Amino acid sequence: MRFASPVVKTGRGLLLSPHFGRARHFAVVEVGEGGYRVVEVFENPGLGREGYGRARAIVEELARRGVDAVVVSEVGPGAFSLLRERGFRVLAPRRAPGRLLSIEEVAEAVGRGEVVELEAPNEEHGESAGGRGGEG
Repeated sequence: MRFASPVVKTGRGLLLSPHFGRARHFAVVEVGEGGYRVVEVFENPGLGREGYGRARAIVEELARRGVDAVVVSEVGPGAFSLLRERGFRVLAPRRAPGRLLSIEEVAEAVGRGEVVELEAPNEEHGESAGGRGGEG
């Protein structure tokens, strides 16, 4: 599986961003029988855009990069709808609320099947392309 996640770059490495649309970066990860590898990290192409424009730019870029699924902490209704329309699986890790997971923990959870497929948006703020504020 090839998935993408919104991430925050920190001194501790890449952490899963709590905000899909406003994350500064996305990581593309391949998970298979032999484990996982981070393929690339790229800047959010939707930064500086509003609403559906932000979500649409992200979804188009993920499709261009050959991603099958996204693993998110939270995703709003606009981004969720666009992702599903394009055929992406929208997954979320099972985890303790409030704890930011490293991209390694996310990849391991995907590899072990410890993720749930979202059937609806789960963004608390209800913004169309995710979250509030800068990095997340």
